[in-house]
Amino acid sequence: MICKRNLYFFLITIVSSACSGPSVECEIVHRQSLPGVPSASGTAVTEDQVYIAGDNSPWLFRFSRKYEPISRISVFRYIRLSKGEIIPKRDKPDFEAMEIINNKIFLFGSGALSPQRDIMVQVDTENRNKVSTFSLKPFYDMIRDRHIPEGGELNIEAVAAPENRICFFLRGENKVLEYPVSGFFGFLENKGAYPEPNVYVLELPSIDGIKSGFSGATAIPGQDKIIFTASVENTPNAIDDGEILGSFTGIIDCTKLKDSYQPACVLLSEGDKANTPLKIKVESVSVLDSTSPRNIKVLFVTDNDTGRDSELLEALLRW
Repeated sequence: MICKRNLYFFLITIVSSACSGPSVECEIVHRQSLPGVPSASGTAVTEDQVYIAGDNSPWLFRFSRKYEPISRISVFRYIRLSKGEIIPKRDKPDFEAMEIINNKIFLFGSGALSPQRDIMVQVDTENRNKVSTFSLKPFYDMIRDRHIPEGGELNIEAVAAPENRICFFLRGENKVLEYPVSGFFGFLENKGAYPEPNVYVLELPSIDGIKSGFSGATAIPGQDKIIFTASVENTPNAIDDGEILGSFTGIIDCTKLKDSYQPACVLLSEGDKANTPLKIKVESVSVLDSTSPRNIKVLFVTDNDTGRDSELLEALLRW
């Protein structure tokens, strides 16, 4: 048994060598399906509830902290629904990013198709789940014009909001755009000019020679750090789905952000088989609990690209 445990940690080290910084361990402690939740792509956790969004669903699903369904909130009006309330790909808002900012939940369209996916929805959980919708087209157009190379495509997969900032994570180039949160909302409300962001291109690991791409992120409360997820698909571009090869999770130290920064991360693996990728596409991450600054319980949700029931996973993240 001792030899097996030593081998397990040795393999973790090999798999993690594509990432830099302190070693990261991720232990999956719970896994279950989410009946009725298609294509899970965003999570948010409050003191007593869990919220999960799907990129092709008009609903924000509300659960207890024990994952018992409570209700669902309408966040996108679509008259013609099919296949159990799944919005067709050409029309879906593609809610790929979700974060809590100033005690409100925000869902962000990916911007991969304009104007259908240039959308932001705000849910005020302290005011009877009041829903407000905003167009992000002027903001996303500025990103397209200034920060997407010719021939490239915008695809926002995650948003995280460390103190006083908001970070957009772009799949493809694995680019992070960091804005002052006041400047972002000021621009949306026509109260200020476009706030020029800090721009960083990060180096993420690969599986079978295929580079991983950002899929989820959230700020760690009380720390200047972000937990992120990155998935690997065998696809020719950052938009289309492909064979799922696996996912990583890790820690970004915001004080060290710079071009070519390699965050500490680890491959999600099959049980004690640390060099065997768990072939799931993790789409979002939220903090559940924290026992210490380097020992955090997190929630992942996955999308299997079939439109059927999604999954959630609880994991212990240590570094």
